[in-house]
Amino acid sequence: MLFEDIKNEQDIMPVMQRIIDILRSNIAIEHHDIKLTVRAGIALYPVHGDADRLLTYAQAAMNRIKPGDGPGYRLFDARLEPSSYDLLETHQDLHNALARNEMVLYFEPRATIFNQTMTSLEVQLRWQHPTKGMIPSATFAPMAESLGLMQEISNWLLEETCVAIKQLRSQHITLPVCLPLMAAQLRLPDLAERIAGLMQSHDLPKESLLLELPESAFMQQPEQYAELVKQLPGAGIRLSLENFGTRYSFLPYLQNLPLRQLKLDQQFTADLAANHKSRAIAGAIIELAHAHGVKVIAEHVSTAEERQILGSLDCDELQGFIYANPAPLAQLQPLLKPVFPNSPSDVEGSTTSSQAAWDEAPATLSVLHS
Repeated sequence: MLFEDIKNEQDIMPVMQRIIDILRSNIAIEHHDIKLTVRAGIALYPVHGDADRLLTYAQAAMNRIKPGDGPGYRLFDARLEPSSYDLLETHQDLHNALARNEMVLYFEPRATIFNQTMTSLEVQLRWQHPTKGMIPSATFAPMAESLGLMQEISNWLLEETCVAIKQLRSQHITLPVCLPLMAAQLRLPDLAERIAGLMQSHDLPKESLLLELPESAFMQQPEQYAELVKQLPGAGIRLSLENFGTRYSFLPYLQNLPLRQLKLDQQFTADLAANHKSRAIAGAIIELAHAHGVKVIAEHVSTAEERQILGSLDCDELQGFIYANPAPLAQLQPLLKPVFPNSPSDVEGSTTSSQAAWDEAPATLSVLHS
């Protein structure tokens, strides 16, 4: 809300209190009395800065309110929100990130546990900020959603992923590309149609793309995403579930989803060597997945010991520092080899991708670590 003719901060307080009292009144909806919890932040012009800063500063003040804090509203205080201006700058920069070509795709190879045959590439969206450096999507995606930019960023991500797949396949490199979807993308109403349309326009076979759904987001509202999960395979897309094991209540749903892969969460990978309980849980998850015909990939594998333990647990694939660092596609392409170099016609018709896509000695991978 924007108020004019406010001479000082005392003028706004009684107005704010009346608004909050009205919103806290019981609201009758179909014979149910609904009571709202209300919080409000206040920023004043020109005391707290120019007009562009007011909304960000008001939100910063609101976020400072704790349950049970007095009237439920708070005035911005620059001494308490020192990072608010930095947040405002980041918001403004995000608005221009796509126009300035600051969004980039990185690709992290996945490989079989022991013979280190490359099986696929995982897409990672990053924001190359001109002053703050590389920012991962998990950091800026919630901000993009709050600013109404998620649709635009999602469209760019899907389009560029399809372009990269087409580029690889033009060189007879048929490794499937795995695209982890952000929680904010799952809330976009036309996601399935958008993906299907792009796959068709780029003439990509269905086995070339594997979508990964975040388990944590799915478990927050499983009914909401159930229809999306049904639509995506109908669009010719294979599904994987990432961060599996972070929400144990998800295990009973496994048999009802058309999944091809599970990604074992990094918290298990990090504890494998030191924590026998983590090892036991990881082993149980892998056994359960295999019982349903689902492969398991372990992420953030960084040591030979972790790889050895995962192998003993019959984990199928890995990704992480032990194998290769994420890199732009241009840096990866010299290391990639065609899956079927002698038979281009077989490339387009193939539904397998775990053959000899990378038969170099492990030392070759040091190129990615430099």
